[in-house]
Amino acid sequence: MESHHQITTAQWFKIQYPKHKDCFISIPNERSKKAGMSQGQFIGYLKKLKKMGMKTGVSDIFIAIPKGEYHGMWLELKDEGKSINDVTDSQKEHLNLMREMGYCATWAAGSDSAIAKIKKYMEL
Repeated sequence: MESHHQITTAQWFKIQYPKHKDCFISIPNERSKKAGMSQGQFIGYLKKLKKMGMKTGVSDIFIAIPKGEYHGMWLELKDEGKSINDVTDSQKEHLNLMREMGYCATWAAGSDSAIAKIKKYMEL
């Protein structure tokens, strides 16, 4: 489950980089129906989130620490065993746009892969 990998990655980051723990930002952009919501309430909730700026395809994690030539790092997290084919077109578009804007932008399958990519980024 992606949320397990994201929690593991967030906990690791906060332990590994305590000085920068507040620079690890989760982007809550999941569109799953919340328990107890009717279909109408859920549609209204999604409309409200869109008005507030929620965008399809935005990466799961943003690390607000400039390193090397980059302004920060965007990371799309997938479950272990997933491939680039599991990254949606809108997620790929977001990653490409962020690269054009001067960010490190990548994806990872599972927390081990995410941690390895974050370590590499933080060593720049």
